[in-house]
Amino acid sequence: MAFSLEERLQLGIHDLLPPCFLSQDFQVLRVLRNYNMKKDDLDRWDRSEKLFCRVLTSDTHRFMPIVYTPTMGLACQQYDLAFRRQR
Repeated sequence: MAFSLEERLQLGIHDLLPPCFLSQDFQVLRVLRNYNMKKDDLDRWDRSEKLFCRVLTSDTHRFMPIVYTPTMGLACQQYDLAFRRQR
């Protein structure tokens, strides 16, 4: 949702995305707000790769347990349950 109208038109994705525009900074704030409401680290994974990386680099010490053992091991074991689409 962080793509501007010009970027959406240029990439030909205008009708494929929600009609609203939210900056990546605003989306990061939303992820951070919801972070503590999740019950465990596996649920704290975000499905948006770029947004997840942006959140991770915003406070590496806080978010490192999500991308490191044992959460990473659990994510690998439950990959087919957590991630529906392959890339």
